[in-house]
Amino acid sequence: MLLAWFVYRHQDKFKDKAVIELGAGCGLGGFLAAHWSKQTLLTDGNEIVVRLMAQNQAFLELDPAQHSVAMLLWGQQEALSELLREKNFDAINKPCVVIGADVILWPNQINPLMLTIYWLLRGNPRESVCYISYVVRAQSTTRRLFAAARQVGLEVLEFPLLSFLSEEEVTGIGAAEKHLFRFSLDVEREERVGGALPSREAMIREHLGQNPEYAMGLPC
Repeated sequence: MLLAWFVYRHQDKFKDKAVIELGAGCGLGGFLAAHWSKQTLLTDGNEIVVRLMAQNQAFLELDPAQHSVAMLLWGQQEALSELLREKNFDAINKPCVVIGADVILWPNQINPLMLTIYWLLRGNPRESVCYISYVVRAQSTTRRLFAAARQVGLEVLEFPLLSFLSEEEVTGIGAAEKHLFRFSLDVEREERVGGALPSREAMIREHLGQNPEYAMGLPC
């Protein structure tokens, strides 16, 4: 619900943008953004969930030429590029907005997720952005999230919940500690290293080579 509230209260951030949701589940955030976006692609790593999202899309009578759902495993660059081509999803010529609602459940999901976000934002680095709602389950996972974002060249900014929700609304979304993070590419850092960030290259090598589980991609 937190991400959906954010989308609703910040409609201007999605107007005429290309929006892709990661780990979409029922697709609440993405389908809401579809009211204002130019194009929307909702993805999940579970085939059953993708079929249910397709039913939701049909129920909402969204134009399939502009709004679609698809299977996507995080951490697979070639598969991601192929999907974007197949769906004619333009993340280069127009700003891309990536969203995800409570998508980090386990620490081993963090690196593939951060790489996927990086690959989506780098096509239009000065205008593309990612918004992730996050539930704290372990402080160590939160620290690992920030470290991985830095490693792939992403900056992280937190939106205070009370900047777009009332105290009553914050109470209504549950007692768990929740955050809304904005991820963007650190463009100045990218320019200094010519796009070849050693820490990111090291993560990619580890992701593709040292851990076969990651090399196959992770369900999201």
